[in-house]
Amino acid sequence: MAAAPERAAQRVRFGEWLLGEVSSGRYEGLRWLDEARTVFRVPWKHFARKDLGEADARIFKAWAVARGRWPPSSSGGGPPPPEAEAAERAGWKTNFRCALHSTQLFVLLRDNSGDPIDPHKVYARSLEKGCRECPATNQEEEALRSALPTQAGGERDLLLQVLQQSFVGDPLLEASLVVADSVTLPQAPGPVQLEEAPAQWAVEPVPCPRPQPPALATESSSGVLDVTIMYKGRTVLQAMVGHPSCVFLYSPSGPDNQALQPQQVVFPSPAELPDQKQLRYTEELLQHVAPGLQLELRGVALWARRMGKCKVYWELGSPLGFASPSTPARLLERNCNTPIFDFSTFFRELGEFQAKRRQGSPYYTIYLGFGQDLSAGRPKEKSLVLVKVEPRLCRVYLEVVQREGTSSLDSSSLSLCLSSTSSLYDDIEHFLMELEQPA
Repeated sequence: MAAAPERAAQRVRFGEWLLGEVSSGRYEGLRWLDEARTVFRVPWKHFARKDLGEADARIFKAWAVARGRWPPSSSGGGPPPPEAEAAERAGWKTNFRCALHSTQLFVLLRDNSGDPIDPHKVYARSLEKGCRECPATNQEEEALRSALPTQAGGERDLLLQVLQQSFVGDPLLEASLVVADSVTLPQAPGPVQLEEAPAQWAVEPVPCPRPQPPALATESSSGVLDVTIMYKGRTVLQAMVGHPSCVFLYSPSGPDNQALQPQQVVFPSPAELPDQKQLRYTEELLQHVAPGLQLELRGVALWARRMGKCKVYWELGSPLGFASPSTPARLLERNCNTPIFDFSTFFRELGEFQAKRRQGSPYYTIYLGFGQDLSAGRPKEKSLVLVKVEPRLCRVYLEVVQREGTSSLDSSSLSLCLSSTSSLYDDIEHFLMELEQPA
């Protein structure tokens, strides 16, 4: 039976609908985890996996049906062919995820979407914005609070909220990151409410991933920045970080200091470098990085602060081996906060690029050269220590524009929503309008 057109469909409240589906027992892997029915799990298999089946998208499809978005009216009353349904699964998942986040009725407690056998996520009803019909008792609230990570700070930064709500978990990003079995595909935002920052870094070295502490239930899911560390062109570390502040160090602090913020991104030892001269110089250079280089997302910019003796030069540019940098290399003055990337500028330039008022796409890759001037006439990849930093939000939006062009504007399957909109232009304009509002 064909569904009515979307505009005529009866409005369904996502929170009430989802709680009903969890209680229904109709979906494999979707169920309550406690007798009080405050915590539940949702099956969440990465859509880039080859063993993906119809059952893995069933709950996402059900939301599309409930909203009158499936089957399409063009099907003429008959069931759409299987290939048509398979093509829509990514869009169903995106819309489900956006609805899940925009209601602010639920909090992610654990992200087990990377589990190869039973990928799923564990949610609880939000303590502040839970369902009016189903208020939690004081004991339930206390239990949920104890399960959540401690808030890292009181600031409710607009940019962090945008990062958490917008891009992580989109099928485009999932597919683009299938490069090795050791890389965990990003999914929905980590165990945070939309107005809270994650308690820890979500850092995953690609070559040798290590298990995370219990508080780190995000895996790579809350990635804000993608970081690559290279020693003379050789990649020695790739990490996805999910907190608005970090510090780069060579020698990590002891266990007593690990709980302090910001968390640490540690330069790997150069001991395995084959060139002994390179090894010696790199080691000496890294010894002078302490007390570190700090990066912090503040306002609508990424700020850097060099605290060690080792000089650090930065520039904004294109991928390695391509055109000249967007900005000339500049020295980070010691103990001075320096803005090295402006998100509002990027989004304005991205809008101009999509509207064909700008010839080239905006740059979003930040390079940090340790100990050597990046403008010295040598290729950046020849630097002894080079750090590449990319805000993932910028990369994903640019990829959508480049791959789909104007066709991406009205495609729900490619929506990287900040709220419930399906238009990329609307997303960007909404973001810019909020940036311009007085604090």
